[in-house]
Amino acid sequence: MAGKIYVAVHSAVVYTDDGPVTLRGGYTRVREGHPLLKGREDLFREDVVQYEVEDARSAPQDAPVPVPTSAAPEAAAVPERAPAVPRVVPAPAPRPQRGPRKGA
Repeated sequence: MAGKIYVAVHSAVVYTDDGPVTLRGGYTRVREGHPLLKGREDLFREDVVQYEVEDARSAPQDAPVPVPTSAAPEAAAVPERAPAVPRVVPAPAPRPQRGPRKGA
């Protein structure tokens, strides 16, 4: 499934069976075996792609929680905050009727 990736070296317009295709140098990328690459290898160079890979053992961990020392327990105590009160948003006013209802 994974193959080489090629990036355009120069900007150019290439004509294919489907019509003109604009290549932007350093930006346009095609995969190995793409029809756009066939016969135009001199317009492209191989691009180096580095994927970030991690397994379950190297996944980010939560930051450790510091443990207060017993030398100054009152300095390490944090006052408790009151619970947050949810903000009440009033419902929008109903839209006025623009004319008599049809039917009925």
